[in-house]
Amino acid sequence: MGLTVWIVIGAIAGFIACEATRSRGGIMLISLGIIGSLVLGSTMAAGYGVGSPDHVNTDGALVALVGATVVLSIAVLLRHNNVVLFKRRHSRHS
Repeated sequence: MGLTVWIVIGAIAGFIACEATRSRGGIMLISLGIIGSLVLGSTMAAGYGVGSPDHVNTDGALVALVGATVVLSIAVLLRHNNVVLFKRRHSRHS
């Protein structure tokens, strides 16, 4: 049940980031929010016992929110600084 809360919190954080930055990459930001909340949530639950994917609690929700915020902040900073993460390959014609 806590895992569902992590996913919902990550999706909400991604949606808020999308609206705040007025960006076109809504699906990407929502996905990054979910990924951030799941990664930090599972890391903190496994390593430190903070928040559990089995139970809904405030600690787990806070950790998920922090994880989503960190990942989304990095993504927004990279995007606004015009950092290209993946370059499109150009096809060569012989």
